[in-house]
Amino acid sequence: MKSDIMAVTKEISLSEVSCIAARILSSEAPASSGYSNGEAGILLFLTACHYSSTEKGCVTGSLIDEGSYQRRKEESILRMKKYILMDLPDSEISWSLADGLFGILHVLLLIDRLYPDPEISALLPLFMERACDYIPGDKVYCDVYLGIAGVISVLAECLAHSQYQRNGSSSDRQLLMTLSCILEGCLDRILELKDRSSGSGIWDTLLTEHPVSGYGHGMAGIGSAILKGLKVLLSIRSVSAQKQRLLQEAADSAFAFELRTFSKSLNEWPDLRPSKNPGKSLGGICSGAPGITFGTLPFADHNIGAEELYTVACRSLIGNHPVKRDHLCCGKASAAAFFLSDPPRFNSEDAVMRAGHILSLMLLDKEENNGSYILPDPVTGTSDTLSLFYGSAGIGMTLLAYGTGIPFPGLFP
Repeated sequence: MKSDIMAVTKEISLSEVSCIAARILSSEAPASSGYSNGEAGILLFLTACHYSSTEKGCVTGSLIDEGSYQRRKEESILRMKKYILMDLPDSEISWSLADGLFGILHVLLLIDRLYPDPEISALLPLFMERACDYIPGDKVYCDVYLGIAGVISVLAECLAHSQYQRNGSSSDRQLLMTLSCILEGCLDRILELKDRSSGSGIWDTLLTEHPVSGYGHGMAGIGSAILKGLKVLLSIRSVSAQKQRLLQEAADSAFAFELRTFSKSLNEWPDLRPSKNPGKSLGGICSGAPGITFGTLPFADHNIGAEELYTVACRSLIGNHPVKRDHLCCGKASAAAFFLSDPPRFNSEDAVMRAGHILSLMLLDKEENNGSYILPDPVTGTSDTLSLFYGSAGIGMTLLAYGTGIPFPGLFP
């Protein structure tokens, strides 16, 4: 990283957050209702801005226009109600974390936990009940973003949700038991899919006949999801010793794949998806060190493979210059988000300073790029300028964490 670049100030960071929020509120809502590139992800960012201004009292002045926010929130809630009440057969519903029902459910759980809003939280029972209809199909992706690993992660998040554990009503207990049965079924299914993969002993995550690395689409995300699912399931019901062993071995094999896939010449993980530029690294959440750190951090203290993988990923993040792109999925914002996530193994002052330098580079990118961040989707090449994963909302979340000093939220379940 350039040594002559000063870390952005918190005041400038929050001013940019306010500008991003104003731009989003003055723009049309996206066509998608989903998490990564749709309305749910944008609502998360806008609600975080509103909460930081009005409830937490952590910023001076408002980051967001109150009237515009309330109108957008009402529109988003109405849209989500329509989404969940559509009488579509299960086969026609998108269930994924990235752009489907489980992604919206993840957003609702995050808002309820971090930025409580009774009107938004009222949607939670509707989405949790609809999640009870999920059955993984014969041909299913295995990864976090698009597949069953993402479903496992959000189901684990649902089951750990304090509101439902606390209420204790018979209907809540029944809902929890149903979701725990679905979670166990998904864990069984992911073990079956591992056995079916083409002789590799791991998963063909994207049905491309070979495994890939990373959190969003690769083995790190699958291993992390398995451990999260198993931990929550054990807190609710008994799991046979044989199944626990099989799940633990499956997670270990996922982490071992990541360790042997790491490229010393890149000091990063290569993007192993079909690409016009094979062997390059993305350095993001979908593929690369930032996502691997997020995925392995919860287990780094009690799983040897996760600890080793986390350590390698941290060294990669510290040693590499940030990538050219700016967005959260596989851009500079993903590295900054990691340094702002309050990892216990980092000196917090040093971590925040590193994030500040990265954010300065992003603001310079914007200045040099006619007032626009560098936001191309690495696969399609298209530029989505508003969304959480590929646009300014995700950059805004990172700037907000830096400006307020509140650790970056768990955007990745």
